[in-house]
Formats: sequence, structure tokens, C-alpha cells
Amino acid sequence: MSAKHRLCIPGCGGILVLLGLLGPVAARADNVAAEAAVWAGGNLAWVGDARFSADGQRTQDGQPARFSATGRQLGIVQPWLVTIGASMSVIPWRHVALGLEFATSVHGVADRAPTAPTLALQTDTGSVSSYRVGGNLTGILPVGRFSLRLGATLSYNHLGVPVTVFDKVPCGKSGASRCYPSAGFDKFSLEPRLSATVPLSPGGLLHLLVYIGTDVVPPNGLSVGAGLLVHLDSFGGRRRSR
Repeated sequence: MSAKHRLCIPGCGGILVLLGLLGPVAARADNVAAEAAVWAGGNLAWVGDARFSADGQRTQDGQPARFSATGRQLGIVQPWLVTIGASMSVIPWRHVALGLEFATSVHGVADRAPTAPTLALQTDTGSVSSYRVGGNLTGILPVGRFSLRLGATLSYNHLGVPVTVFDKVPCGKSGASRCYPSAGFDKFSLEPRLSATVPLSPGGLLHLLVYIGTDVVPPNGLSVGAGLLVHLDSFGGRRRSR
């Protein structure tokens, strides 16, 4: 069995189970509802063997160069990344939501002593950053006042660290700022996620959201967090049980 097929077993199996569970309840909704959520949490990433690389111009001599090091060499093995995110979803079928999400880290540092201190000194390992963007498919099961959700998120992930021996380059929306090039590691992730919501306001407009998920695509990761979710029924539609 190839590595590609072995990798697909947990991820593809989870998707098939999810589709099987959603099949009986995925009746067309009377009206399409929408949801928006914001959250804060943390991501634990196992990236000791991941390779971080970047191209730039060395400040010392002005020559082009390439930086490359593993997470373990930089002391970035299992960093805890404080993350904020937002998502928007539609519910075209009863108990089934389709959505898009974006998340970015606001704090991350190296968590181990580097095995290659010379390489680590060429970076700012106190400024580990990450972001992800992707889509999700979620099944919604109402349980009394609560709502349990089982879903899967497919996303593009980037994790990086500034290379301080390179000249700064334009950055930001307008390019007016200047930042060190980032030695990055990129991957696609498939994250089965379990979440729950509980209403905070009469009528079910505002909800508390909590979640936990795990990335099944190596290098693996774990995410947890909490936030607020706003549920909007379609115009002119009757409110339905969630």
C-alpha cells in the first residue's frame, strides 16, 4: 500500500462516516439560513521534522541566499499558537452547513532548545506565525437547548518564522511596511472537528460556541477554542429547530 493511500485511510474514512450520518437528515430546508462565528483558541502543531525555507538577500553582503532548517533545528517542535478566526456558513439542507473560514495566530514562540543554534540565531523564534484558510462541511444535531456538530475542515495552512539575516522586504496591504522574509512551511490539512453551541439570547440569535479538532494529515495538529456564533434565519422564513 502506498504512502498516499495510507494517509487517506483516516481522513477519507472520517469523511465517508460523516456523509453516511448526514444522508438521512439532509432534507432540503424550507429556507436557507446563515451563520457567522468568531472565536479564539489555540493550535498545537507537531512540526519538528517540517522544513522551513525562504529566499532572500543577506544583509551582511547583499548576496542572494536561501535559508533552510527543520523545526527541530530551530527549537520549533510542538509550538502552541494562540489563534483568532472567523467563519461564515449557509444551511441549505436541514442539519447540514457549508462554510468558509479564516484563522491567524497572534502569538507563538519556539518551545524547545534548538539543535542547530547557529541557524536559530538567524531567525526570530519568538515570533512564530501561522494562518489558514479553507472550507468546511458540518452536520448539526439538536439536543434540547444544545446543538452538537460534527464536521470536517479542509484548509491551506502556512506556518513561518522571520529570517533576521535577510534584508527586509515590503509587506502589508499597501506594501508601505517592511518586514523580514518568513521561512515558511506550507501544507493542506483535513481536520475532523467536534463542536457544541448553546443559545445565549432569546430566540436563538446569539450562541456560545466551543470546539475541538485534530488534523489527520501529517504533520498532525490539535485545535481547541471558544467563541460566539450568530444564527440568522432567511427572510420571511419560519424559525426552525436546530
